[in-house]
Amino acid sequence: MKLLEEKANLDFRTGLLNHEAAKSKITSLLASAKNKQYALVFFDLDNFKQANDVYGHLFGDEVLEHIAATIKKNIRSTDVAARMGGDEFIIFMEYKDSAEPQIKRIFEHLTVKFRQFDVGVSMGVACAENFDGDYETLFNMADAAMYTVKRNGKNSYCFYTDEMRDCLGKTRQ
Repeated sequence: MKLLEEKANLDFRTGLLNHEAAKSKITSLLASAKNKQYALVFFDLDNFKQANDVYGHLFGDEVLEHIAATIKKNIRSTDVAARMGGDEFIIFMEYKDSAEPQIKRIFEHLTVKFRQFDVGVSMGVACAENFDGDYETLFNMADAAMYTVKRNGKNSYCFYTDEMRDCLGKTRQ
């Protein structure tokens, strides 16, 4: 029974958690986050449709598997990583002092050439200590930051700021 439950929590393509399992785990961590600093990273692959259209869907699947393997190599066992669906991923991590060095390192490892395809990512980051809220609020903040990157040319990362507040909940329209 436990094996079935574990399989139900995983994305079949990447072996990362699925969105619901990640949301549950992150919600628990946020609730017990006494004196801890957390960041939620939300990103998608730039021009992923091109990988599928030009090289085929099997190649696109390999790109997703490569991204998942890269994530696993560059996070700690206490971090949470999930495939949201399609080409969207999240990483939830604890940090000390500043999240920037970890974010920069992960970004640099993700944005490399995979065979003939240049992998680019648009990455938004929200730090949990900047708000009093829940998972949905933190996710929406990271989403607004990611769409700020997309509007500014893609293939970069940025941290959520209060100036993005007007974008909360409106980024997917």
